[in-house]
Amino acid sequence: MNSLCKNKVLMLLFAGLAIACNGDDATDGPADGDGGKALHVSTENVVTKAAAAVTTARYEVGEAIGISAKGATTPSDYDYTNVKYRLDSLGGTTGTAQYWNTTTEIVLKRQNATVTAYYPYREGTTPEALAIDCSDGIDWMFCPWTTQTLNARWPDVTLAMNHAQALLRVELHREGYAGDGKLKFIKIESNALALEGVFNTTDGTYTTANIGTLLQEYPEGEELQLPADPSQVCTDQWFFLPTTFTGSIDISFTVKVDRRTLSTTTTVDAGTMTRGRIHLYALKVMNSELEVSPVTIIPWVTVEDAHHMKPTN
Repeated sequence: MNSLCKNKVLMLLFAGLAIACNGDDATDGPADGDGGKALHVSTENVVTKAAAAVTTARYEVGEAIGISAKGATTPSDYDYTNVKYRLDSLGGTTGTAQYWNTTTEIVLKRQNATVTAYYPYREGTTPEALAIDCSDGIDWMFCPWTTQTLNARWPDVTLAMNHAQALLRVELHREGYAGDGKLKFIKIESNALALEGVFNTTDGTYTTANIGTLLQEYPEGEELQLPADPSQVCTDQWFFLPTTFTGSIDISFTVKVDRRTLSTTTTVDAGTMTRGRIHLYALKVMNSELEVSPVTIIPWVTVEDAHHMKPTN
């Protein structure tokens, strides 16, 4: 083989190696026109949804989430808003993740994308303005814009969902109280809590409304019963949205037990009442007074019996 032929062969070899290396090192999807690939969605089973009493399956078959997508660098590269993804028998649960299906695919191409999600799906909403009414007992959850690489080459996304609201729980027990112990209502008053708001599920920010009073009434025959054993408690809980304030602020509790109305007040510091946490107050019911302990903040990992929460009035 002459030197000219050898040079041509070497040049072809180097060109082939360059193409192979470029393919291995590429960090984005195929070129436009290569067809793209559908987004593949799963959710983690890390934080228990309040509507489930177990940690292994946060969501039930038939439930749906809303997903939106835009370009990670140039937003207009993708334009998908509130696409419904459903958990069904075809998706199901595998290991520690659950997989979601849709009839309207989010198609990923070469350009990188970012997605955001919320639960449960609501037709006609936008991810930046989800209206929340805490009294409906829905555990609204959200995933802000993702930062992982998403394109036609890497179409899989695992959504880490967060609680949009906080949960206020009260535990009541006797402290020398001699009556029957039937609770007629519990009223909680504080400018630190709101029952309505507009939530931006893309970044976790929100505005609040209906601030100040949470009233839970128990009709005759459905009263919350104070246990006879003072070491036992009766419990109720409600969703709320923490407001923004400085310093400290009062939070008052009023209960009607049998024919007695008892009240007490404590304070809460700014930054204590936060979204995605359980805020526990222990109340001691005495014959002529009510006593409350300081708030205990509990990580939201497991929440028992929060599915059939009574609406507040």
